[in-house]
Amino acid sequence: MGNAIQLITVHFTVTGAVSIPNDTATTNASGRATFCYTNPASLGMDTITAWPDANGDTVQDAAEPTAEATKTWEPAETTTTLTSPSPAVSVFGQAVVLTATVRKVDGSFIQEGSVAFRDDATPPRTLLGTATLNGFGQAVFAPSLPAGTYSITANYIYSGRYLSSLSSVLMQTVVAADTTTPLSSSMNPSMFLYPITEGVLG
Repeated sequence: MGNAIQLITVHFTVTGAVSIPNDTATTNASGRATFCYTNPASLGMDTITAWPDANGDTVQDAAEPTAEATKTWEPAETTTTLTSPSPAVSVFGQAVVLTATVRKVDGSFIQEGSVAFRDDATPPRTLLGTATLNGFGQAVFAPSLPAGTYSITANYIYSGRYLSSLSSVLMQTVVAADTTTPLSSSMNPSMFLYPITEGVLG
């Protein structure tokens, strides 16, 4: 193994899912040049090439060979949590608000895609509705639920860049509202009848 050469400019090129025509990094005391880049949108495979500009003329010569590597970008994993500010037992007609929050593995919010809310209480799973994620990684949904007991889950839908994920179950019970029956009379004013007894005074 030869001696490490420092302070050499290395040229990097990326083609494929990401396109970087030319970027550079300088070798350190160990003879290594570090090059980092990110992929904001595309999936697929990149081909990364690098060559050392040993003489510093910015032109690749025959004595400056190319090294090549590949990088594959796959959909990222996600986590979905389901919460509700509404009471666990509500009365029919009261609003029930469901909030699904979707994050990347590193905890940052996912701001694209949608979430499906389902009732898992009895098969088959019943789709209650869907909502789109906002800038805070949240999808807010307020279903109209009849009286009953529900086992609700939130399912982030695969978007191409991010894998789907399913929340844990949130229990919600909706009870029937109390009712009253008014009583009215068609006679106004009403009459009270007294019994009449016929007889002879003696």
